[in-house]
Amino acid sequence: VIISHSNKDDITKYELKSILTDAQPTVLFTSQYYLDTARALKEEIPSIKYIFVLDQHSKNNDTINVYDVPDIFNAKWRRRS
Repeated sequence: VIISHSNKDDITKYELKSILTDAQPTVLFTSQYYLDTARALKEEIPSIKYIFVLDQHSKNNDTINVYDVPDIFNAKWRRRS
């Protein structure tokens, strides 16, 4: 699931919690803009194990930056230039 900032009306934390509780995601992708919301949702939704931050050069102890994922990471995606 991706939580990212857009020009449209923001979805509320309550709405996100309802959606994510039903979806039971393990991974949450977010921008710095929604990082505090993502952390709060991780505390409230037991299925969320990891938060990936999409913004480059984001350094946080409790999150993973998509640009810092090691090349041995077993996934079917690649960096875009």
